[in-house]
Amino acid sequence: MVTPPEKAIERYIDGLPDSMMDIVTAVNPTTLRQAIELSATLTESQVRKALNSILFKIKMLLNLLFILFIIFSSSLTASASKSEAAYALLKWKASLINQNNPLLSSWSLHPTRINQTTSIAPCTWYGVHCNDRGGVIKFNLSTSGLNGTLQNFTFSSFTSLAHLELRQNDIFGPIPVEIRRLSNLMFLDLSCNRFSGKIPSEIGMLTNLETLSLHSNTLKGNIPVSLGNLSKLGYLRVDDNKLSGSIPLELENLYNLVKVNIIRNK
Repeated sequence: MVTPPEKAIERYIDGLPDSMMDIVTAVNPTTLRQAIELSATLTESQVRKALNSILFKIKMLLNLLFILFIIFSSSLTASASKSEAAYALLKWKASLINQNNPLLSSWSLHPTRINQTTSIAPCTWYGVHCNDRGGVIKFNLSTSGLNGTLQNFTFSSFTSLAHLELRQNDIFGPIPVEIRRLSNLMFLDLSCNRFSGKIPSEIGMLTNLETLSLHSNTLKGNIPVSLGNLSKLGYLRVDDNKLSGSIPLELENLYNLVKVNIIRNK
């Protein structure tokens, strides 16, 4: 079947760049050959203009795709971060002696709605606070009747954490050296528990720390000299433990320190 001339011309013109299409259409060619000859006689500047128009549209499309990729990637990262935090907390909860503590009843994932619950968990759980991007930034589990250790607490899953408050529970055992993973931590209160062993020198790596409260435990050994690295520290309590030795001279470097208490030790 032979295509009518008008249709052939129309299809040919439709395949031209926009700027060339406008020029050829304005002349209104009556034959396909005339349309081809006309497009072939366009000046170099007109061709360059057409190509620039195409390149501009391609560039705009690529920019849009890049923006969409960034948004999508951020969403996936936030979702993955929340899921990792949720499973890390469930692992720690399972290690507690009183894992059926009613205050932690919200710490769960519905078995038939895993995708739905991990999209909001653990930001809606008791004692857990998140930022706008879904990153966990605060734990306040003080006076919550927790009984267990921190050995199964995955510190590396909470790199955005700025506030960790576990005061007045029944948490025992050593303070894990993995606490160094909390590089953004500003507030740490582990007081009034049964923590034992030495104060880990790795706490000196938490250089954003402003408050450190470890009082009323059974910690022993020396006060780590690494605490002298905590230049932002303003509040320090290690009283009512079993610490021994002299006060490190490095603490003199803590120019922002306004309150310190080390009484009731050996």
